[in-house]
Amino acid sequence: MVGKYELLYLNQEDLISAGLMDYNSSLKEVEKALVWHASKKSLSDKIALELDPITDWKVNSLAAIDGNYAANKWLGSNLTNKDMNLPRSIAIITLNDKRSGKPLCVMDGTLISAVRTGPYAGIGLKYLANERNNLGIIGSGVMAKSAYISIMQTFPERIQDVFLYSRNPENAHSFARDMGRRSNKEINVVYSIGDLVNNSDVTVSATTKNNDSKIRLESVKKGYTHIHIGGWGISEEVIVDVAKNGKIICDDWDLIKKRNAHPLPFAYNKNLIQNNDIHANIGEIIVGDKPGRTNQGENIHFDTVGIAEMDLVLAIALYEKSCEKGMGQKIELWKEPHWLLK
Repeated sequence: MVGKYELLYLNQEDLISAGLMDYNSSLKEVEKALVWHASKKSLSDKIALELDPITDWKVNSLAAIDGNYAANKWLGSNLTNKDMNLPRSIAIITLNDKRSGKPLCVMDGTLISAVRTGPYAGIGLKYLANERNNLGIIGSGVMAKSAYISIMQTFPERIQDVFLYSRNPENAHSFARDMGRRSNKEINVVYSIGDLVNNSDVTVSATTKNNDSKIRLESVKKGYTHIHIGGWGISEEVIVDVAKNGKIICDDWDLIKKRNAHPLPFAYNKNLIQNNDIHANIGEIIVGDKPGRTNQGENIHFDTVGIAEMDLVLAIALYEKSCEKGMGQKIELWKEPHWLLK
């Protein structure tokens, strides 16, 4: 261990220049991550230290390893951050060489977290929805924006009308104006989840608030797909009905149970559903081991918690692209290692 040691630092602007906002590429990378995860081609774990469930105040560590690299995302989250003009979640990702363990790159993880979650909506639409759909979005924050952008960049031809519900009408109209302009698509604001579900074939919940604004069974029609990337937005009665009469699909059912932070695992803990009510993890459907949607009339609930491989694959792609283009800033950790380390 002799001589100077440097690692690469990538800020948010570097990551955007390396192609982070290309949701077509991000969807392919996330699909790869889900296949790795399902086929055990990677190792990963997630630790969440919850400090206050009311404000979603927590710190998380998501670690994953593939054939050549390892990555860890360290993330802090608090709903009260918005009062300080900060994102709800703020993260940093470290990418390591797998064999030696040495850090290769430190990069902003906040935008990566937002972008890598959005493709869940595109993947849900691709594998679990019918061909032509009205789309309903629950929520108007970062995850709602990322999910909407993912769908409209990757499968715009499968979307007819778009509806949006948010508890805050001002935020809803702001979302509709901004996202409608960016996608060249009219977004219709509605004022109840019931109206949203009645008008939608695919719904995406992207809300961190637990309140009475939930999808209810009486509003659900045959053949709908619900993509759950936020903590709430759906009632247990709908989950139980889909478990018995349709398909529940997860990114990782065991991890969802371990996290135990939203309606699906709560229904399991109350013995309202069982392990055998879970049809598949989505990676099994992507590789063709299990079927996704098999008829137009079945209802599907796609539940997600977020797996560390999603951060790993994007971190690898962005690091390698940045190295090719000579982007980023080299950070020197030492000129010479301390004598104690020799």
